[in-house]
Amino acid sequence: MKNVHYINAGAGAGKTYTLVTILKDILTDKSNPCAPSEIILTTYTKTAAKEFREKTFMRLLEAPAALDVAKILDTATIGTVHSVAQQYIQRYWSLLGYSGQFNVMSDTDKERYINRSLKNAATHDDLEFFHEYTKDFNVTYYDSEKGRTLTDYDFWKRYVLEIVSKMRSYKIDDPNNLSQFAKQSCDVVNRLFAFAFNQKRFDDILKPYISFLQTKSKETKKDGSPSANALKAQTKINTYNSFHALIPPSASEISLFLEGDCLKCSEQSVKDSISRAKDYLKTFLFLAQTDCSKVKSCIERIFRIAHDWAKQFEEYKRTNNLLDFDDLEAKFLELLDISAVQDDIRSSVKYLFVDEFQDSNPIQLEIFKRLSDLIQVKSYWVGDRKQAIYGGGGWEGDTLTE
Repeated sequence: MKNVHYINAGAGAGKTYTLVTILKDILTDKSNPCAPSEIILTTYTKTAAKEFREKTFMRLLEAPAALDVAKILDTATIGTVHSVAQQYIQRYWSLLGYSGQFNVMSDTDKERYINRSLKNAATHDDLEFFHEYTKDFNVTYYDSEKGRTLTDYDFWKRYVLEIVSKMRSYKIDDPNNLSQFAKQSCDVVNRLFAFAFNQKRFDDILKPYISFLQTKSKETKKDGSPSANALKAQTKINTYNSFHALIPPSASEISLFLEGDCLKCSEQSVKDSISRAKDYLKTFLFLAQTDCSKVKSCIERIFRIAHDWAKQFEEYKRTNNLLDFDDLEAKFLELLDISAVQDDIRSSVKYLFVDEFQDSNPIQLEIFKRLSDLIQVKSYWVGDRKQAIYGGGGWEGDTLTE
């Protein structure tokens, strides 16, 4: 990546003023002429883009020699990443394999399609499972209009759409990769549902047995040395005491402790103590394993539905020459791999400005890298690492020059 100048600007640091000043200086530099049409400036919102355009226009009006430049400022490409992408896609839509001019789905049309198609992507068995899962785990949401908490039977739809969004942001289209992510999620669930040892409950149940062991551990032979039963009892006590360590025992360790030789105790209270402890262990493990199995099944179903629905959605858009909001970035990135588009940008764009760089998703980051390599003069990337939305996924500040 070349020609990149990074500007670290936190909240209130005057980054808008700085960018506008740089932009004004470039447009009014007679020694290195640059027309507004040779500028690309991307920012995070339409409001911010409008502000950049207006403030640059006002700064140009302050310089009488720049009035002609101010009049053609509208030829500069200033907008969100999506709007910039859409301009290039509209120019080169035929290179993307579309048979006719494409249309961008409105949010309303997309929501209508989602509501109609998403439920059909789930099988009858899936829908029954999600219904029972909602009741078993009391899945709810707060309805601000009704002012009360409601059961959320459609919770799974949000997760499906979130996975699809991540698939597109990170360009994940291989089903094997998606299956791997589902497996990793299930592995996390296995760790979360690992046996959690309730020491206090276990101590209460085993009090009679531990008291019996303590009594047995004091038995001696005629010569005063510990008896065989005393040694056995002390070993059991030592094992029990180890359960109070920082790292709790595993279910198998507890089971082995309970199944061991109880020194042929005939006292019913001791036998009952051991029996209750075994029942508690079995019940706890059964419930944990059942819940764990349900959660993993839910994850696997959601990932499968996400894959199937994403495929259906892409086929629907392709058939109807449609793009949605998220497609604009992905298609623009495709265009940047085409030599004709690369040649156009090399010959027509001198400067790239990237505002709020820290909010870039992985696809946007790749777009900015490609554009920076193609432009003639320099790129200015402005952002604040501390405000990054995507964390390490979209931030590579160490690769940039100050």
